[in-house]
Amino acid sequence: MDDQKIVYMYRRLAEIFGYVVGNLENISDWIGKYPILPERAIASTKWGQYLETPDGVDFPIERVELSVACKDGTVKTILRNGMILPIALLCEGGGQPK
Repeated sequence: MDDQKIVYMYRRLAEIFGYVVGNLENISDWIGKYPILPERAIASTKWGQYLETPDGVDFPIERVELSVACKDGTVKTILRNGMILPIALLCEGGGQPK
């Protein structure tokens, strides 16, 4: 996952955790922000599954409670869930995110 560069972070993530593009180079850096090792393993497994998902397929994120180290050194507990949509739905024209 070291070669999976982070090129976009949504605004709310920056507000909650303090990170912006450039603070974390790749997904491995992000996974390293889970300070509790069993939770880090969960995050690593889920990211690995997502990266193996074929293009054009939705990727559901089931509800899970995780602790995340913020840029300022504090740790926040989050309840993470959602859906990662295929890039085709997020891009227009030249393939750039909207």
